[in-house]
Amino acid sequence: IMHSIIGASLQARWFPKLMKFYPMRRLIHWMIYQPALRPRWEKRLFLEPEKIPVVLRTRFFEDYRACAAFEVLFDLITPAWYQKMQAKTKNEPFYFLWGGQERVVAANFLDYWRNDYPAGQFEIVDDWDHFPMLETPEAFYHKLIDDILK
Repeated sequence: IMHSIIGASLQARWFPKLMKFYPMRRLIHWMIYQPALRPRWEKRLFLEPEKIPVVLRTRFFEDYRACAAFEVLFDLITPAWYQKMQAKTKNEPFYFLWGGQERVVAANFLDYWRNDYPAGQFEIVDDWDHFPMLETPEAFYHKLIDDILK
């Protein structure tokens, strides 16, 4: 099961291009965990941040602060890496789960995945964004356990 993954659309999105520059990665990483900027990031990352308990939102941003992988992620996940992985796994029966309200990796990029993984199943959940496990945890759980894994 794959949820809102990025590889196929790297060459088409502006954010991965911007993040090629290491100083920009450091700046964005720093900006994400700054308490003064949290309300702005919450509006960008969550459809309804007020539905997420404050303790979870706080933990989310604290975890970003400690995330050492953020700054190297853009060296590891590249179009060349994706092409190599896709060639090895293109016939796997992956289940792609996407939020119809997704703003981080918009659902319009789903066509890339459909072309690259013809054996995959694709589902768009209309009212989900990028973090349904935080915004609607029960619905996310039931989607995984009751609908997909049964």
